[in-house]
Amino acid sequence: MTSKQLEAINLEAFTDQELDTLEKRVAKERKRRDRSRIEEAEREIRLVAAKYGIKLEEALSDLNGRTGPSRRRVPPKYRHPHDPDTTWSGRGRTPRWIQEWEQQGGSREELRIAH
Repeated sequence: MTSKQLEAINLEAFTDQELDTLEKRVAKERKRRDRSRIEEAEREIRLVAAKYGIKLEEALSDLNGRTGPSRRRVPPKYRHPHDPDTTWSGRGRTPRWIQEWEQQGGSREELRIAH
């Protein structure tokens, strides 16, 4: 469809419900096309990687500046006082259970895991 043909569509003639339906169909089609392009790109990249005898994951990890296939996990520093399976590494956002512990007068040091 040319841009003149698109301009010729009288959107004012559509009801709100018809415009909503059209908008949803356009969004769905865009997602389908994006997914299709991503899948095709991945196929092509895998073929190139295979040509050089490497796995795609290895090539991508090298591009990201990492030498290993996955990130190293940080050991936990704090343990939940009532649920020993719940821990926190001390990095990132403070978990709610630690915030609640401190609000009730507890010390973070009381939750520290002895190493």
